[in-house]
Amino acid sequence: MHAEALQLRGHPWEVRVLHDKGPFRAGARLWILARDMEEGYFILWFEGRTLDDLDVIDFHLIGKHCGRGSEHCWLRFATERPQESWVRVRTERGVVGWLQRKEHDDFEVRKKQP
Repeated sequence: MHAEALQLRGHPWEVRVLHDKGPFRAGARLWILARDMEEGYFILWFEGRTLDDLDVIDFHLIGKHCGRGSEHCWLRFATERPQESWVRVRTERGVVGWLQRKEHDDFEVRKKQP
């Protein structure tokens, strides 16, 4: 079996700003478009443009309930939808199929193309 293609399908992850901090104002919505494409690499959508410097985003606030927000608890992360990894494979006989990588690094044979 030979791998022919890889598709990484991400789902935008919504983040709400609860308290003014840096360039972000309370009430703004941010979207994390890509995450961990490479170790520690993220892409953020904010005010119609992408940013890839996310040092300002405090990922320690994931799952915290910040109420109306404060200087130290200023973001609310929506529930994260996991990304999907798909690999197109071809057997020695020419049969083509797709494998989906699961969270625990195993692959599952899928009959449907992504």
